[in-house]
Amino acid sequence: MVLALGLPLSHAERPFTVAGGPVASTPTSAVPADAGEAARAAVASHFAPTIYQETKDQRDLIAAMDFDGDWDLTNNASHVDGRPMPAVVYDTVVETPTHWFLTYLPYHPVDAKGVNGHDNDTEHATMVVRKDGSAFGRLEAMEVRFHDWMYQYAAPGSGVGDAADDVDGPIHFDTDGRPMINAQRVGHGLCGGLAPTLPFFDSLALRCRHRDTPRIARQGVVYRYKGRAEAPRSLDDRDVGYALVEIGEQVWPRARDAGALRVFATRMDFRGERCTEYDCPRGIGAVLASAVGHGSTGMPWEEGPGKGVSKAGDPFFDPAYTLGRRLRFPAPFAIDYSFNPYLGVGSFPDTALAAH
Repeated sequence: MVLALGLPLSHAERPFTVAGGPVASTPTSAVPADAGEAARAAVASHFAPTIYQETKDQRDLIAAMDFDGDWDLTNNASHVDGRPMPAVVYDTVVETPTHWFLTYLPYHPVDAKGVNGHDNDTEHATMVVRKDGSAFGRLEAMEVRFHDWMYQYAAPGSGVGDAADDVDGPIHFDTDGRPMINAQRVGHGLCGGLAPTLPFFDSLALRCRHRDTPRIARQGVVYRYKGRAEAPRSLDDRDVGYALVEIGEQVWPRARDAGALRVFATRMDFRGERCTEYDCPRGIGAVLASAVGHGSTGMPWEEGPGKGVSKAGDPFFDPAYTLGRRLRFPAPFAIDYSFNPYLGVGSFPDTALAAH
């Protein structure tokens, strides 16, 4: 029996409890502040991807950043063994008058590659959803991070084409209509197709077969959005539910933390191409804190920009501009935001401060 942690919840509610373990910090109110917030939450839940995670050991399981009961990321790598790993995927939504941009981030406490392994592993996927008058809109494109590369996929019939970057393949959908993603074991690179793993040389597993349907090729866990965090029964469990945790409510409030609970080790300023038009954040956390002597990675805003743009953080903070340069979208495609709290357009609920 799958260990279900809590009851099914709406995306806006978010709280979940690990029996006998930590309680994730969450906003106290489950009531959306307005219809816009409710709509964004519904769209993020609707398109939450099915993730095919290949596994070698417990370090390949998706976890919350505070899976061990604290927000000190320097000790996460040493706390993995033997703990239940309830699955959460961090997400956030920004929007323009024509599109929603949905970012999903699975977190792993350890990237265990023999070469260039490190603590605190983050990869992410971004969905581009057209507002077509329906409740959830229509998914047009998806971008995933595969180590140092960004790959783009188009929904069949979307009319999305090449620009500064190219369309690598089609979006693959499961029987429930959700986009599918393959996550490698050990290094956790995300592929919109199939990313083969190698028996003894995981550091060299750098192929992404875009037109192959994502699946578990050897051993792994299939994570499906269920609105609740479940812990896998084994390293080969094909039906594990995950919850969505809003980055703007849990991680972003900690982006300037300087206290004893170390979430970030370094700081950065976002200097994107459109910072003369928007209120770009300064002095925010960049590289996630790791154990002494260990390497680490950062949140998506710390990673390289990819083609068509030039600044670290562009794909996360300004996805409309970034994806509008990487790919060609049918008109209309607005790049000015109606909601993007990271750039000063709108704000997260006041209850997000409860995440502190």
